[in-house]
Amino acid sequence: MAIAAIAAILSFAPLELSHLICLVVGAASYLLVQLLQPRMPSGPMKIKVVQPPSTPGSPSPRYESTRSRPLFPRPSMPPRSCQAQKTPATARSLPVAPTAKVEVRKPSVMPVSAPVFQAQGWEAEVRELLLRISPCADGDAAVAAIAQAVRQSIQDILPDAAVAGFAVGNPLSGTAFGVAVPEVDIVINVAWQAALKQLQESHHPEDPEARKQQAQKSIVRMVTDRLTKSGTYKFRRSAFRGLEPKVTMVAPSHMPGAPAMPFNLSVNSSSPLRCSTLLHACGQLDVRARDLILLVRRWAKDRGLSHAARGHFSPYVWTLLTVYFLQVGLNEEEGPLLPPLATALAMATAGQVQEKKSPKQVGELFWDFARFYAKHFDWRHEAVSVRLGRRAPPEASLPLHIVVHPESNVKQVGPSIEDPFESTSNLGVCCTVASLGRLHEELQRVMKVSDSEEPKLSELLEPWAPADKTEDQE
Repeated sequence: MAIAAIAAILSFAPLELSHLICLVVGAASYLLVQLLQPRMPSGPMKIKVVQPPSTPGSPSPRYESTRSRPLFPRPSMPPRSCQAQKTPATARSLPVAPTAKVEVRKPSVMPVSAPVFQAQGWEAEVRELLLRISPCADGDAAVAAIAQAVRQSIQDILPDAAVAGFAVGNPLSGTAFGVAVPEVDIVINVAWQAALKQLQESHHPEDPEARKQQAQKSIVRMVTDRLTKSGTYKFRRSAFRGLEPKVTMVAPSHMPGAPAMPFNLSVNSSSPLRCSTLLHACGQLDVRARDLILLVRRWAKDRGLSHAARGHFSPYVWTLLTVYFLQVGLNEEEGPLLPPLATALAMATAGQVQEKKSPKQVGELFWDFARFYAKHFDWRHEAVSVRLGRRAPPEASLPLHIVVHPESNVKQVGPSIEDPFESTSNLGVCCTVASLGRLHEELQRVMKVSDSEEPKLSELLEPWAPADKTEDQE
């Protein structure tokens, strides 16, 4: 104590009187500020229960704290029923299937009704429809005009790029889901080295395929910004999760009175060219094959089975399904209408025509197509292989797609659809439990329409719409 007292005296001795006065005033001010601040109660928090009236269906007791509420309260948390439950350690390694979104009816800005036909009879109505949706000079000119306009818009940012337009059928014929599944594809072809330069070094993935997809997305975004800023094109939606990243845009019509034309914009995409090649080759061998492809694609589109973003088959996959049916789906007496892919391409290049054994017209072939995939084709154990042109299980090089039921977590093998130009690519990986259910439901609906005394094409092509929203979905 003496040492501490001497140290205190020695520390204050050099100070002047003004310094000591300031020191005392400062200490007094600090004590005054501390006394004026409210103090939080110490010890455990006391809880009191506010008991509501005991009536049937009344909520549980409400708890209130005796502490004063803070000035800045924490954000409210969701109720316990909405919070994620902890997963046991033994179940963390298992894949959890996402809950499928229930599609409900939404009002359409441009509703499309079922087509009306002047002809009488099933085959006559099919022929009338094919005249509307078959390729025509005006449709090809419209696609070429869009491709040329896109090329001019991006010439300064991608001077070495080539722009190609593809359309299967007549893009000028209005259909349901026209913006969701456009009939026109605009593909920007650039060298991969030039595409990779569009990426920053810090965003380069290590996987070569991932780098290509990242480069595709980067260029698609850049071109989309350029087209939308021009004020001529309108952006509708993007689809970057698929195998080929793309965006959907709408271009004004180059013809007076014609509606605007939606199109898919992508970079270095191969499926539009492959689909066009298949359609041309099939038409060279047998015109009924081309017409059946157009009819199947139109049916799948109007019935909501072509929107790949929803887990359905893409129009390219529906083309493969049709070609595969014409290879293996007819009986032995009728024989196949189409040979395996390599033979078909060679014959089409040489100008040869497939020998016509089956006398069936396109409308009857459509019934056989639906019956084959509804009753005879094994979706779990068979593979759709246009390259081989025969019924067989999937090859070992084709990866299987496992579909998981979201409620029961039961797993099953999904469709195996081989890309004939890339045999290790399974195009059925987009399928979900909901989309497979819709597929089989629509195939059964076709069977029901075919069994009627007078089947109507307008009934078959009635635009599909989801069910109305129920009270549970509000």
